Amino acid sequence: MQNISKVIQKELNTKNWLEEFGENQTLLTPIGEVKIGNNQYEKLLAKNRVDDFSMIKPTLKYPTIIIQNITDEFIFIKAFKGRTKNIIFNSIAINKFDLNIVISSFKTRENSILNKLISGANIVWTFVDNIFEAGINFSRQTTTTGHDKSLMSYSLSKSPTDTDIISQNILKLQELIKLDIPCVILAGGKSSRMGSDKCFLSFKDTTLIEYQYKRLKKIFSQVYISAKTNKFDFDCDIIYDKSDDISSPMVALKSILESINNPKVFILTVDIPLLTTNTIKKLIQNSSNYDITIAKDNYKTHNLCGVYSTTLLDKVQQYLLDDNHKINHLLKSSNYYELYINNDDEFLNINTKDDYSLLV
Repeated sequence: MQNISKVIQKELNTKNWLEEFGENQTLLTPIGEVKIGNNQYEKLLAKNRVDDFSMIKPTLKYPTIIIQNITDEFIFIKAFKGRTKNIIFNSIAINKFDLNIVISSFKTRENSILNKLISGANIVWTFVDNIFEAGINFSRQTTTTGHDKSLMSYSLSKSPTDTDIISQNILKLQELIKLDIPCVILAGGKSSRMGSDKCFLSFKDTTLIEYQYKRLKKIFSQVYISAKTNKFDFDCDIIYDKSDDISSPMVALKSILESINNPKVFILTVDIPLLTTNTIKKLIQNSSNYDITIAKDNYKTHNLCGVYSTTLLDKVQQYLLDDNHKINHLLKSSNYYELYINNDDEFLNINTKDDYSLLV
């Protein structure tokens, strides 16, 4: 099923504007209510974009796809049928005072959307399972953000039954926008306060560790689990702790840094399943000039949620020789950065049964 609409042209005047958006200037969208900015009518007139008026409401109410920029703007995108090719239209909304407000609406190009995805934008809602079924065609030769991958030309299959081509195209795009940095999930702790291994707590119809592994595989090109043994009942890549008698993040970190063939690695614990893709991308994007870049919310710093440089290996080995297992000491002796994230709920971690009850 496709979400490509015909443009039903309406004259841009105050009467039609009021009929389209109502007195409150609000519309219900797939992600909640949005309000049309106060200057949008005048903006269309001033920029001679009167033909765009008829595409704003259907784009907001029935979008093809919604993405969220790294600057947290929501971009509603919809394909419309044109005379010779599809028209791609977008409306941009920002959050002010807990309300999403539309600040701009205009025609765009497929490659502009692709650039946003490559640069870190997150798909938050789609009408269809993949955007190649939605009238949006991508055609690029290479990426622009340092990816060592070549993007082949993408096109929508003209035959609605040609699902093989569509599937291949979406898989290529998904692989392209995955993060090149490896990700490691720390899952070798004793879970002493929980009383049982938190990896196997039930979460979203599976176990916590399987949920984390599979959802992160959609974001990162490589995902590993750090553990002492293969205690898992699903296929996964494991980096084994090289100490049988000691359980500490520092021991796990040593094994990780020895195993990863990449300048940087993203590390997080198994027990923060609410961490968003946007936060992950922000941490990575702010990690270039630091040995360690970690998240910080309104209550605490999360030492084991962020980006670590593999050049720290010698320092970690020395700490272990000195029997020092404190990650905080490693931070203080390194070039590190705490990135403030204004969403404490993302970092709800599961240390006790009470914590777990809040999560489920």
